[in-house]
Amino acid sequence: MGRWYIFDTMKNFIFFLTLIFSSHVFACSCTKFNVAEYIKSSNKVYIGKVINKQKLRDEGKMSAALTVSEKFVGHPSDIEEVITDNSSCSAEFSINVTYLVFENKRGHVNMCSMIKLKYVPNLTLNLETLRHISKSGI
Repeated sequence: MGRWYIFDTMKNFIFFLTLIFSSHVFACSCTKFNVAEYIKSSNKVYIGKVINKQKLRDEGKMSAALTVSEKFVGHPSDIEEVITDNSSCSAEFSINVTYLVFENKRGHVNMCSMIKLKYVPNLTLNLETLRHISKSGI
């Protein structure tokens, strides 16, 4: 075993470590949940339950159909279709699960803008805020 073998081994080890730690760099993280901030980047805000999901041909994107049970911002239909990109920030679509949805103008959502209702921080307070905003037309 010469110097070149040790050099190649070290080079492979460093490459391996780079791969491991770089996955954390590209991981998605959501900003602290703040209804007012989320509304700013949303075209529609509502509570909906996923009734159908499908993979789209467009680069692995997924779509989901949701029945809307409560509308807060914009003009959501009774059934909305949303799309998520194929990325580390993709929304998870689970059939028969209810979400708080902050949908953008293009009908897109991600893991930060489509949150399972049971995981919404301070759910009661945030729903009261959304209902107030809805009634006020803000």
